[in-house]
Amino acid sequence: MGILHVFIQLVPGAAVAGNAGPAFGAVSVTDAAGVPTVLDEEAFRFMVVVSPAGQSESMTALMNGAGQDGFYYFSLFPRTGDISERWAGGDHLVGVRVSAADARGQALGQLRIPTRRVTEAKANPVITLLDPPTVKQGWEGVLKISGRGFDRGSFALVDRRLPPTTYKSENLLEVDVKRNITDTPGEKVVQVHTSDGGFSNEMTWTVVRG
Repeated sequence: MGILHVFIQLVPGAAVAGNAGPAFGAVSVTDAAGVPTVLDEEAFRFMVVVSPAGQSESMTALMNGAGQDGFYYFSLFPRTGDISERWAGGDHLVGVRVSAADARGQALGQLRIPTRRVTEAKANPVITLLDPPTVKQGWEGVLKISGRGFDRGSFALVDRRLPPTTYKSENLLEVDVKRNITDTPGEKVVQVHTSDGGFSNEMTWTVVRG
């Protein structure tokens, strides 16, 4: 069995005590010779080894696009990842196990979830329109999010994943959607988070079978 060299860095992102996140994690994976690996989402397993309550917990991790040069970027959610699951404030010791066909590796990192927003949001953003409202399975392109209260640090979650978001104005964001979001048909939840900790209403975006 071969060895993978795994390193992890964690930041709270949009996660604060009492909300559903997401936090973000970046993982670097190379083989025994230091060569970056090419892996899919199923190769990674995240867990809370020790929570602020001193217990182990499950964790849901969703890869944000394909990894590049051995670097992988994840959205992290507490336990099952359901919207009803909430983060506890404090320090979480997070582990990640990585499995390739003939090699294994793991790493630990600290994730500190703040107990409250550092800066209180003046007002939560609001989504009023998604354009296009419906796309076919496997679609790639720009999803325009119209609304109000967006700022230059805003980002959008689409189906709980974090595609690249471009700020156009306080009323418009553009999101670069790839196949990892649209490969599966169904209703996808879209939500906007602002740099001051605000988060919008949820709006449904539909992917129909192609």
